[in-house]
Amino acid sequence: MAFNKAELSQMAYTGANGGNASWFYSNSAGDTVSDAGFFNDAADLLHVGDPIFDVSGAGFVAVSAIVDGVVTVSAAALPTAQTASRKKD
Repeated sequence: MAFNKAELSQMAYTGANGGNASWFYSNSAGDTVSDAGFFNDAADLLHVGDPIFDVSGAGFVAVSAIVDGVVTVSAAALPTAQTASRKKD
């Protein structure tokens, strides 16, 4: 199937570093979003560095490049959870 712009929703936005948004893609068709050019129809919305959560497949991907309307994404490395140790009194 093809990208469905109606399934792409902005979750958050920050104006820092030129502005980045976090996106949610519901991906009801179960498409492989990491395919080259999958998000081309959203090139006007996306920015390099934007994370996209693909709920039905890849998990998190990040926009790594947008050149002449061609959007490239790559697997996003997420921070690991750290447990803080507390000193007992």
